[in-house]
Amino acid sequence: MKQLIIYLLLIFATGFSYGKILMKPYLQALSNNSVIVMVETDNNSPVTVNYGQTRNTELTATTNYYVETEKRRNNTFVHRIKLENLKSNSAYFYKAVHNNDESDILKFRTPPQENSPILFAVMGDNRSNPFDHSRKSKKMKRFEPLFSIYTGDLCFDGRYETWKSEFFTADELNLISEVPFFNSIGNHEGMGQNSKAFLEPANKNSGNDFYYSFDIGNIHFLVLNTEQSVKKGSNQWKFAEEDLKNSNKKWKIAVFHIPAYSSGGHSGSKDMIKMTNELFEKYGVDICLTGHNHYYQRNYVNKIYHLVFGGGGAPLYEPKTENYTQISVKDFNYGIFEVFDDKINVSVYNLKDEKIDSFMISK
Repeated sequence: MKQLIIYLLLIFATGFSYGKILMKPYLQALSNNSVIVMVETDNNSPVTVNYGQTRNTELTATTNYYVETEKRRNNTFVHRIKLENLKSNSAYFYKAVHNNDESDILKFRTPPQENSPILFAVMGDNRSNPFDHSRKSKKMKRFEPLFSIYTGDLCFDGRYETWKSEFFTADELNLISEVPFFNSIGNHEGMGQNSKAFLEPANKNSGNDFYYSFDIGNIHFLVLNTEQSVKKGSNQWKFAEEDLKNSNKKWKIAVFHIPAYSSGGHSGSKDMIKMTNELFEKYGVDICLTGHNHYYQRNYVNKIYHLVFGGGGAPLYEPKTENYTQISVKDFNYGIFEVFDDKINVSVYNLKDEKIDSFMISK
């Protein structure tokens, strides 16, 4: 009897039998043939993901590695489980299993072949307002985007409780459990331990977790970090230059939090203006997706659209007008991008389902 009690105490102490999945799994780092499932648990024993093209989920993958959240009384572990060798343009089902706990069966889609149409969503600056952020997440999901681009400031600060209360709302988890997202880090969530735990870069091609690039279909995305140096000669500048120089994709989109060009609210980044003038224009960037200023704005400078998606829920700012500003709207907003071989259709909506902007880029 004494040995049984000791054994049960050991099991309880290690958490091997009583480990819990702490929130709905979500998706990061989508590529043409892989995706990473993120699973937060209360211990570091491996997580298994069962997945497949039917609800039988006959394939399995396990934790590649995990990142701990900030040190608290009960710090947690965010596991990365990479699902590889996926078929293109296909639906997959998955569920996470951890000790005696498991998630619901969820689903996602893989990208189609290059030059096939792709639909993705954009939003930014949802911090401080989980109610309207949740409304936006629910509305974005109705368009069934393949993935989403977030332009930073996911929550007000980097504390664990803020991440959970402001970003990981039920409606946001319903979205990102089926629609992978990529984020350009903002000044509010910052680069602390929780951002490292909850966010996974698309790849490690820069050697830095907070700036990187990736391709989906015929689109090349360059995700930059305006919380680190982007000055000419910096590591990030050098990475951006080599990255853009070596990309032969039809469409090039840069994503970063603090805009180069915007009017109203915070002033733009002089270093990003310089990078835009010397690199983005030279290497054929078509669109810059940014946030930081809490409104929607379309700016156009030297054949590049500088779009500010800062109306995800944070307190709204009063936009102004510069000679490069084409439209400004003080309202909560999100964008839907339909990408074809020869054009991109952009539609921007508010939370009343009103289309507040639409335009087409052709090439």
